[in-house]
Amino acid sequence: PFLGICLHPPLGSCLAKDTDIVDEAIYYFKANVFFKNYEIKNEADRTLIYITLYISECLKKLQKCNSKSQGEKEMYTLGITNFPIPGEPGFPLNAIYAKPANKQEDEVMRAYLQQLRQETGLSLCEKVFDPQNGKPSKWWTCFVKRQFMTSPFGPGRDPGVPGSSPTSGSLHGACLSLSVLNKQTSKILKKKKKTKK
Repeated sequence: PFLGICLHPPLGSCLAKDTDIVDEAIYYFKANVFFKNYEIKNEADRTLIYITLYISECLKKLQKCNSKSQGEKEMYTLGITNFPIPGEPGFPLNAIYAKPANKQEDEVMRAYLQQLRQETGLSLCEKVFDPQNGKPSKWWTCFVKRQFMTSPFGPGRDPGVPGSSPTSGSLHGACLSLSVLNKQTSKILKKKKKTKK
């Protein structure tokens, strides 16, 4: 059901035409998580923000798993666990999502977000777990402490304010060169090693 949703033409051209928004969010997560500001241009941007935040929550769970099967169970539980929807206290993006107008819209929104969460969690397991040793890859778990857009969202916050830095604003910045991304990743890993010592 998420096929065919693409954020911006330049980003869409980087991926296969049948790539859905969940795959797209996972593909660009390592670059997008460094964004401090985000300019919302359409509904797909709102969905991408939600998925990116959810991926961060998933990684916190997956880093503690000893196997892919355990990770899949954790993701299933997290996906269906009672979660707030737009308009409810605790929903992280109330500033940019409209509250459901009636009970029917409420049910549709809840079902949509649940499916989004479940598909994101299971797809993420395919990427996070190393097929050679069955453990979570350090190239994913090193992003657990990264905070997307500086701070968690809450009611009244507006994450749609465009920033002035080259890597903020629209998601065209997600096409940052891999060399820049690798440098950022290496810094995180080095910090973790120093902490362990």
